[in-house]
Amino acid sequence: MSTVGRHEVAFRGVTKRYGERMAVLADVDFSVSKGEFVSVIGPSGCGKSTLLKLVSGLTPPSAGTVAVDGSEPAAARGIVSYIFQDPTLLPWRTVQQNVALGLELEGISRSDREQRVQSMLTLVGLSDVVQAFPRQLSGGMKMRVSIARALVSRPRILLMDEPFAALDEMTRDRLNEELLRLREEGQWTVIFVTHAVTEAVFLSSRILILAPHPGRIAHDIQVDLPYPRNAATRGSAALEERIAAVSKALRGVQSL
Repeated sequence: MSTVGRHEVAFRGVTKRYGERMAVLADVDFSVSKGEFVSVIGPSGCGKSTLLKLVSGLTPPSAGTVAVDGSEPAAARGIVSYIFQDPTLLPWRTVQQNVALGLELEGISRSDREQRVQSMLTLVGLSDVVQAFPRQLSGGMKMRVSIARALVSRPRILLMDEPFAALDEMTRDRLNEELLRLREEGQWTVIFVTHAVTEAVFLSSRILILAPHPGRIAHDIQVDLPYPRNAATRGSAALEERIAAVSKALRGVQSL
């Protein structure tokens, strides 16, 4: 991996409320440096998805500031891609057409668009199903299409909101490894929301654990395991120790 550099995302005293309700997030401070893979975990309702929405500019903070590449999130949307838990593919479009959608909206020429889409589908292992429709794909393949659609726009920052939560364990593990392989090539910064401690530790260079009511950062844990990581890493003693440490920290948060 390349050396982690300057801050790509910065939260300073961020609070988020919806209407008159209690704050979803309160006084949140953290930064994500270029090249980091940061996972966010915590109990349901602690504001994990809201945090991603603030980075993407889908919702503004109620107090404090959020900066993406030194600018307001709305001004940095061109360098950010968002992958949701549901692949949200258009059922009437083929795999190729779904991946190309964002490039069409950007006005990219047809020849350039086709070249970039084909290259990305090859990278994610879907070059043999380019003309298939979503109904013909497995859950894992649909998620690969969603990842390809996000990456074909060449983002610098990738936001992922529990993208593998609905998949079986074997498929999830395979896509975890695939994600790290793609990141080695793309060198993007990632903020990844998950409920799975093992997934967070396997993927991340750093883990933020949120405490609820209101959401706030309870722990900021470095994962000191070298990249690249693969299937063999999952059985390592070092990984198991980090999982145990993160699990203990998370149990403390859930008891608050």
